[in-house]
Amino acid sequence: MAQFNDWCISVDEPVGNHHRRVMTGQAAHLAVGVQATAAIVPTHYASEEQVARALARLGKPASIKARVEPLTGW
Repeated sequence: MAQFNDWCISVDEPVGNHHRRVMTGQAAHLAVGVQATAAIVPTHYASEEQVARALARLGKPASIKARVEPLTGW
């Protein structure tokens, strides 16, 4: 998980029984934010190739064609 407190200011506000957090990146710490985000993205999202392989294993060639080919040119 990114350490947002290292490069953002957060403000929590109540919304009914919940809350929302508004986070504002600080220009002076932008490089820290870029590095932190770049470090976690590969562990949080699947690449197009991984999605295509999963769909192929599931026998979904039409899904590969519709969802992955436009992104990758496969």
